[in-house]
Amino acid sequence: MIFQNAPVAEACQLACKQWNGLPAKQTYNHGTYQNPPDLQPNTWNLIRFQEVSDGNGGVKWIFRHDACMHCTDAACVKVCPSGALHHTKYGTVALDEAKCIGCKECMFACPFEVPKYDPEKDKIAKCDMCFSRIANDLEPACVKACPTGALLFGDKDKMLKVACKRVEELGGDASVYGDKYVGGTHVIYVLPEEAAKRIMGVNRNVKITIAGGGSGVGIKQVGEGLVDIGNTGRMPTDDEIKRYGLNMFKFAIDGIAVIVNPNNPVATMSKDRIMDIFSGRLDNWKVPGWKDRGINIYTRDASSGTRKVFWKKALNKGEIAKAANFVKSHGAMKSAISMDPYGIGYISAGYLDDTVATVAIDGVSPTLPNVRKGNYKIARGLYMNTKGKPSKKLIRLFIDYILSKEGQKIVEENGFIAVK
Repeated sequence: MIFQNAPVAEACQLACKQWNGLPAKQTYNHGTYQNPPDLQPNTWNLIRFQEVSDGNGGVKWIFRHDACMHCTDAACVKVCPSGALHHTKYGTVALDEAKCIGCKECMFACPFEVPKYDPEKDKIAKCDMCFSRIANDLEPACVKACPTGALLFGDKDKMLKVACKRVEELGGDASVYGDKYVGGTHVIYVLPEEAAKRIMGVNRNVKITIAGGGSGVGIKQVGEGLVDIGNTGRMPTDDEIKRYGLNMFKFAIDGIAVIVNPNNPVATMSKDRIMDIFSGRLDNWKVPGWKDRGINIYTRDASSGTRKVFWKKALNKGEIAKAANFVKSHGAMKSAISMDPYGIGYISAGYLDDTVATVAIDGVSPTLPNVRKGNYKIARGLYMNTKGKPSKKLIRLFIDYILSKEGQKIVEENGFIAVK
């Protein structure tokens, strides 16, 4: 399947729900037209809205179809212990719900944060590219409903040719995504790469592909030669440095903030109380001074550098409750807390916005000035890591740019503290 940026109608999103019998649920405005804010157990297909500057004082929209990428070398399939996730004869990744044991391993493994846990069923849910349709020579419901032709479906080789032709027509910094990463995906994108535009403006030969997954994933992938640079939200351990021969480049300083829903009036807590909450010893909001309601804990998975720093500096290496809900990224954490009035979690201070509220620890708020002065103690460095000294010219150019005056300005513009 191929997606080309086009005017949005969200017909694909509705068609997916109708064909798969996915119920609608109450959502809330989060300061964007995007609805719901993320993929969910009842939303397998989402149109993401990205507002960017047009360079003339105005804005323009970029729309992206978000659903399972159906990776050829799918991490979710590799880690699934029950065989619930599997490749079909069409190369797509399907889910046998009857076999799913709700372990959430696929959620932690997926670099695209696609699988979502349904607590009502204790199962995972995700797009299966309408297996019931393609098995009967019908195109997926999203493609069928697309009124603009932005979504196309067909043989992968044919779709790649269509994508490459479209890139030639668009020109500029348009590129094809989905032909190589994770062994290639069965969803291909043709989109202008706004995020890397300034870097490529300085060095027009640089082409950048970015994927998430957590600090542990970044270290493992750069160590195994799968990527050129693995970013981490923590200093690699001595064992990791020795095992992979890592070179580290610190490019920013960041605080980690405790967050709650904006409707939660609890604005400050002691460090001991934070530890009691995340351990599960304190499980009701009445004690911190709010309602007589249970506390829902959200944490990151074991590969997360953010989790490791928070566990060490905020929790003094104490336990995290087994009942805690796991999320894969800062974006997923924000989304979860913004939708859960009784939730509590933690994210990078650089990702804070008005969809969540921060909690001061011992009276000190996680503001950039407090982090910079050392008053707020839950802070860490952010690193670019390479396997050995970067030998490729383009990799050196990229690192030099991030550490340059302009690169460090971008760091500060995105809510982090520059190191130079």
